[in-house]
Amino acid sequence: MNSLRLPPVGLVAFCAILWGVWWLPIRLLNEQGIDGGWAGILLNAVAALVLLPVIFLRKESAGTSVAQIAGAMLIGFGVGLYAIAVSFTDVLRAVLLFYLAPMWSTMIECAFLGRRWSTLSIVAVLLALSGMVLILGDNLILGHVRAGDILALVSGIFWSVGATFVFSASRSKPLVSAAICMLGATLVGIGAAVFAGGSTGALPSRDALTAVAPILVLTSCLYIVPMIVITLWGAAVLAPALLSFLFSLEILSGVGSSALLLDEPFGWREISGALLVGLGAVTEFLMPGRIDKKQENSDS
Repeated sequence: MNSLRLPPVGLVAFCAILWGVWWLPIRLLNEQGIDGGWAGILLNAVAALVLLPVIFLRKESAGTSVAQIAGAMLIGFGVGLYAIAVSFTDVLRAVLLFYLAPMWSTMIECAFLGRRWSTLSIVAVLLALSGMVLILGDNLILGHVRAGDILALVSGIFWSVGATFVFSASRSKPLVSAAICMLGATLVGIGAAVFAGGSTGALPSRDALTAVAPILVLTSCLYIVPMIVITLWGAAVLAPALLSFLFSLEILSGVGSSALLLDEPFGWREISGALLVGLGAVTEFLMPGRIDKKQENSDS
């Protein structure tokens, strides 16, 4: 890995660790009276409001490709669904089910980007699937899978498909992608709330919004906006499966923080599932040529 490759890999890895504790402001907002999935929806909405005017003022939307728009929107769908998921299942389960993303990315690259299946590819997929089975456990058989589990799983699929589109785009405009991403996250969140009715929680009152406004603004501006810009930049220059691997570092911070701060199940099954999902991601990184990227085509 040469010096030109260190900045995107290092920044994305650091960003991934920060994403692992994203559940903290969401759960904090839940405790402050913002019910259910509305905490994540509002955080994404404020970030979208911050980013969209910047794009129009700088006129950076010109020349944005369809692939970039579609990819950023799909990544936003993944972010939006994941933000809801952590309010409706254990944080541990949400993190690990989302981070089956390297498996989906591997399958997408092999099916659509000309990558060949290898022994390590198959091992990575089998490890990830085994981890999922352990995490969900008897719930798979008994049909007790939670809504949050499904949302976390689907969010990882959206992430993988979106990352593939962004990576395949001819040019990269991280600010444009970030704005589209957060718009997509907000739209899918509102759509889910409308579709599910009261299942995602009651619409926050004006008093509740006023009370949490400082938390919303500070978290969105100082935490979510910088991370989503780095994330979309990384998606443009790093191969999808490698990007998903780097973001699997969120497993460490997400699982570790939830185990320390929440009274959630954390036994042999959860530990074993986390190890298997993590090993599947590490296997992806061990494959030859996984630092492939097109940094030379990216402009910020």
